[in-house]
Amino acid sequence: MLSPSSDVANITLAHCDAVGRGHPIHQISAAINILEVEAARLAATRRTRAQLADIKAANEALKEQLSAGELGRDEDLAFHDAISHASGNEYFGHLLNEIRKPIVGTVALGLELARDRSSALRTRVVEEHNWIISAISIQDSEGAATYMRYHLFQARAGLVDVHHLNREN
Repeated sequence: MLSPSSDVANITLAHCDAVGRGHPIHQISAAINILEVEAARLAATRRTRAQLADIKAANEALKEQLSAGELGRDEDLAFHDAISHASGNEYFGHLLNEIRKPIVGTVALGLELARDRSSALRTRVVEEHNWIISAISIQDSEGAATYMRYHLFQARAGLVDVHHLNREN
């Protein structure tokens, strides 16, 4: 598990930003990053027990879908939506849904390509979600933000890989 005080997430995000900053995937990812990191930070201090249960249930549903060989796209989005709801700011969810629209196809392709990867790589997202859940559970806002930032970096790196694969074909 990463340490929330570690600079690993910040260093990796800076590296990712340095490559192809002008591409729409990077621009959209940067906007999503700002909203989702802040939503996780706020959710850690504002969430109710019921909202925490919703976040955990969404991650468990994702785990079940991945175990069954499914992509889990809807369950992954449900996890992120549950966190934005728990932030107490209704606009986070609306903004995230609008911002995600242009990259839905790329995300779907990335998930499809991930289907062929090892089980450990496909389920790593569940572990990353568990780190976020742990921080939100103990109301560690900085930890929740750091884990969300790292998780989004991993997702962003996957989208960049898919973009490069599409350009080569």
